[in-house]
Amino acid sequence: MAEIGDTLRRARLKKGYSLEELQQITKIQQRHLVNIEENNFAALPGDFYVRSFIEQYAVAVDIDPQPLLMALRSGNEVRKPQRTTTNKAPSRTSRRDQSPKKNSLLPVIILAFVAILIVGGVVAMTIRDRTENPIIARPPAVIVNSEAESSTVESTTIESSVAETTESSTVTSTTESSAEVVPEFVLNSTTTTEITMTLSHVKSPANIEFTGLSTGACWVGIIVNGDYTYQHTLQPGEVVTSALPENATSARVVLGAAGNAAIKINGQALDFNPTGLGGVKRNLDLTISYE
Repeated sequence: MAEIGDTLRRARLKKGYSLEELQQITKIQQRHLVNIEENNFAALPGDFYVRSFIEQYAVAVDIDPQPLLMALRSGNEVRKPQRTTTNKAPSRTSRRDQSPKKNSLLPVIILAFVAILIVGGVVAMTIRDRTENPIIARPPAVIVNSEAESSTVESTTIESSVAETTESSTVTSTTESSAEVVPEFVLNSTTTTEITMTLSHVKSPANIEFTGLSTGACWVGIIVNGDYTYQHTLQPGEVVTSALPENATSARVVLGAAGNAAIKINGQALDFNPTGLGGVKRNLDLTISYE
């Protein structure tokens, strides 16, 4: 069997397509089409895109992509560049540069410690002098009032402590509740007609928003538990929304022309068509887990 690139190129020429025209049909950049025809698969973004681009190219020129994909797997057409990792040991110069920074902080720490000792000593001496030599002698009656005042101070201190504890608990609760988990959308697999994705940390109910693109109309449908819950013919520029049943863990979205529609889940874009394949019916199977 001829090489994959030669087979696709001959099929393109037989159809009478130029590379520019094929780029418009497949939405694959012209430089990637050239790399495919030259069997230079290592220049493509990755294995997933190599298989997807070859499949789209073959469909566009009316040949079966499966023999090409089998040849790709068996013939090791994709050449991955080897990566080398070099662990560099820290240089002596960098260690010498770090040591002066540590030493420069030592005098500041010593001065701060001495200042704290001096201030503490002055405060202690002042308190002792006032205790031993009070300026005004207190009458005996003041002792009774002092006990009452002490009780008042203790009560005020307890109330203040309770208020601070309550405020701290409120701030902590508010901080914890304000942290939100961001939904995560993962593309598991994709073919010409089937796409599977996993959606995690989704807020229930999941609202699916369809936006019609300028490329043309698109029939959309939503299937849950084998029954259609929504059907609509989406026009360019039109935006429609449908909510999935509460806590539905799986759903199938049917797109009559996948390249003519964009999808959001609860306002977050769903990148279900990274290769830009359009004009064909595709089924999007969603597996959903909630917050």
